[in-house]
This record gives sequence, structure tokens and C-alpha cells, in this order.
Amino acid sequence: MSSDSVQERIMQFLQNSLETMLSGEPVQNPYAITFNTVQREPLSDDMMMAKYVAYLFDETAARQRATDPTTYAEINCVLAYAVIVEDEENPSTLLNLVASEVERRLLEDVTCGGLSYDIVFTKDTKIIGWRFDRSVEGEISFLIKFRYNTSDPRKTV
Repeated sequence: MSSDSVQERIMQFLQNSLETMLSGEPVQNPYAITFNTVQREPLSDDMMMAKYVAYLFDETAARQRATDPTTYAEINCVLAYAVIVEDEENPSTLLNLVASEVERRLLEDVTCGGLSYDIVFTKDTKIIGWRFDRSVEGEISFLIKFRYNTSDPRKTV
């Protein structure tokens, strides 16, 4: 058994899912973007120069002990991302593309590899700066619903 909690393993699964989302794959229904980096810590200024970058973090968690030995929990996750806009690209269209591709990727496995039982998208915020800004940003918020053994947060139920 892993020494990481179910919550931590879910976050690792999400990061890996987004890191392995490759433009042009799968062949039958390809993704349109590839993140240059997906981190669980704030992005450095150097990283912000890449085309697609993302910062994934879990903001809050709610827990409810429904029945022994099961605790039901929700993690409010946020994916903050930035995109470099090229001259011929529309900033709003690019932000919509990123949001839809992220949602599509995460909905491929709402169980996060068997660790959760649902993903609910709650908010999609887009920030478009002034005309001379080459970078636009967005935040996608979503809930991950999961349950674990009340006496050991490392064990799924």
C-alpha cells in the first residue's frame, strides 16, 4: 500500500493525466494541445514563456463521515493555466480550446484510476489582458468526489 493518502494519489493521477495529454493523440480523436509543463507548485517566470503551462492545486477539502468505516470527501481542485497567443490566434478561442480539452481529458476517467467516483466541473474563469499582452490565462475549478476508510486515509473504500 502507498504511504500517500487517497487525496494525494488523486492529485498525482490528475497531474499525470494532464502531462500525458498529447496533441495529435489518440489518432481517432486527437487532442489539440499539449501542456509544456503541469506543476503542483507556482510556475516560474521562465516557464510562463512556453505555449501552454499549468499549475494544478487542491484548494479545499470537505469531509463527511457517513457510515463507519467510510468517510466521503470532496476536493476542490483548480487548474490555473497560461497560453501564449500568436498573432493569428484569437485569445478567447484559445482559452475555450484549453478548457474543453482539459475537461475532455479528465472525464476520460472520473474514477482517477479507481480512487474517486465523480468529477464535477464548477467554474471556468478566463482572463484576457490588453491587446499587446501575448499571454492569456484561465482557471478551471472542479470537485473530485471520493471515499476512504475512516481509520486510514490511505485506503480506498
